Amino acid sequence: MPSVSLSPAPKLQFFGTDGNPLVGGKVYTYAAGTTTPLTTYYDSTGTVANTNPIILDTRGEANIWLTSAAYKFVLKTSTDTLIWTVDNITSNAYLISLLDAFKADLANTTDVAKGDALVGFKQSNSSGILAGAVGRTVHQKFQEMISVKDFGAAGDSTTNDTTAMQNALTAAAGKSLYIPAGTYVCSQLVVSSGTSVYGDSASTTIIQAASSLNSSTPLFRNLTQSGAANVYTDNQISVSNIRFDGNNLGTRTAGLLDFVKVQHLTLNNCQVYNVQYIGAALNGCVYSTVTNCSFAACGNQTVTVEGGPALYIGNAFSDGTPSYDVFVTGCNFTNNNWAGMYATADRTIISGNYFQSNKESGIFTTGNVCVITGNWISGVTRKYISASGIEAGGDQLTITGNFIANVEADCISLTDTQTVTVTGNSLINPRADSTYYTQGSCIGFNTLTASPGNTRNVLIVGNNMASPSNNAYAAVRFYGTTSPPEYITVSDNQMNQNSWSSGQAIVIPANQASITNVYRDNIGAFDVFDYGGYVSGRFYAGEALSPAAASTLSISANTLYGTPFVVRQQKLWNKIGLYVTTAALGGAAYLGIYRMENGVPTTKVLDAGAVGLDTVGTKEITISQVLPAGMYCVVLLASTSSAVVKAGTLSPAAVATVGTSAIGTADTIILGSATYGALPNTFPTVTYGTGDSALITLRC
Repeated sequence: MPSVSLSPAPKLQFFGTDGNPLVGGKVYTYAAGTTTPLTTYYDSTGTVANTNPIILDTRGEANIWLTSAAYKFVLKTSTDTLIWTVDNITSNAYLISLLDAFKADLANTTDVAKGDALVGFKQSNSSGILAGAVGRTVHQKFQEMISVKDFGAAGDSTTNDTTAMQNALTAAAGKSLYIPAGTYVCSQLVVSSGTSVYGDSASTTIIQAASSLNSSTPLFRNLTQSGAANVYTDNQISVSNIRFDGNNLGTRTAGLLDFVKVQHLTLNNCQVYNVQYIGAALNGCVYSTVTNCSFAACGNQTVTVEGGPALYIGNAFSDGTPSYDVFVTGCNFTNNNWAGMYATADRTIISGNYFQSNKESGIFTTGNVCVITGNWISGVTRKYISASGIEAGGDQLTITGNFIANVEADCISLTDTQTVTVTGNSLINPRADSTYYTQGSCIGFNTLTASPGNTRNVLIVGNNMASPSNNAYAAVRFYGTTSPPEYITVSDNQMNQNSWSSGQAIVIPANQASITNVYRDNIGAFDVFDYGGYVSGRFYAGEALSPAAASTLSISANTLYGTPFVVRQQKLWNKIGLYVTTAALGGAAYLGIYRMENGVPTTKVLDAGAVGLDTVGTKEITISQVLPAGMYCVVLLASTSSAVVKAGTLSPAAVATVGTSAIGTADTIILGSATYGALPNTFPTVTYGTGDSALITLRC
């Protein structure tokens, strides 16, 4: 059924006071509320004007078509006797004109009292208006959020949107600014204190550096970066769900994002990439968080001393205002040309981040009172000089629960650190580049500062250190040029899943030995027990023999003779020797030390060189060899079969280590076949002989 309505009167008919048609009557037409005549028309074309007054026909009728204006009608008789007056008479055209005017007001974008100010709003849900909700205009509601589109930003990846974007940022100072999906090409943008800037997502809302961006100018920075030292000038800045694209414009000296002296800065769900310097720099920022962000392809692509980390957290370059209390979590650092993260800030927490295929280091920190926990770090390679998973140089650090694998240098490198706990980490396959990093280990100690600034008070406990590739130098190694580290405890670590290229799980050079350090209960390494120590200058035979043993052993040429030697406490030894009871003219013997594993000598620790056997008496070689506590094998390799040296019967403990081929036998002398000369790197196949073992002593 069609929609229908009542037809309007096609002609107007007027009546006199007697109820009869007002023949010859007069209708005067005026503008509403006035006595100003206002024209009417004979038909709908509006081309033929009626007389004013309009003279009614013999039926008291007339054709009266109105304009869009409001009218006043005055009805009189033919003799001008007033019958009635009616004001504010309108037509459909008038109503249409009012509607058009209202529509124009709604569409108005220049008058704050029109447009959305004419539309009401009250907060509600699907069940209706919420209790306590207050009515406002849509204009008031929209003022809560500003969009860059309000200022003409195109976001079409071609138009330079710098002016529009900056106008929006300026207008949104202290408020929220929304950036819809799109690629906005910009030069420098500046955000004010108290402003929240957010996009749809980091994959769809993109701010891309314009080709005109100066190499010393950041793409995005906070407004107030100057002022007195240690005064934080901007506060409460939040940036989220935006990708910042550096557009790979070449070598730079300014970070892509540069925040200076900001309190309460938040970067969340952002992507920073494709810039040949620092991705995001927090210079002198406090109480700040970087969460769930991604950093990729940051850093200089050429080798330089400072290539620019993906994320930098440190003091303000201008006046040294410090950064502290910064939290970095859930971020992804991938394929950066320099360090994933470089932090000099104190009280930094670095937690639950992913670092893959970065250069120089995964995490580099020199801050104090920091926690590095639960991070996944792999594939660190050298760009300039370093390639460790974590490089730490601060004090009061906790490094716990991290997985670090397949790095070219150390998994964890500690340089002049003090009061540090390293626990519960999985440290796998360091020293991927064994040519450049000859001593790459699971944990490396570097002491470059003299006491009391040297490395000290470090606890290494409960870590899993392994090198399935058998490429790692050691589980723990020490290096230093000044004072040795002090009060180091390495305890209850797993170190036995591989062979270490150094031959030892724990490597301590002579100048890095200290009796304050303890190495205990590390599976695959030797222990240091509480022990009375050693007296300087006295002879020790390592508990397998007595230094006072008086038996003798006739030695044969080209045969390695080994005697177990127990070291109960890490010690620096400076002499190795034997006692010749029967000389051999022109005879000599190489002396050395091998590591003892599973009851047999394995990897060479020391080749001390040769002593002469051509005179009777004590023969010693000066050495400088630190031996951590554990079981070793001291050896001699003679050039002659004519000499006789002092020997003795192995102690029951030593026999228990060497074992016998059958119950009741006494084949306890450790032997190996080798040509006289420098000692082989690996002890040859072990055979056993009967009788007494050679007395080879060490002195400290």
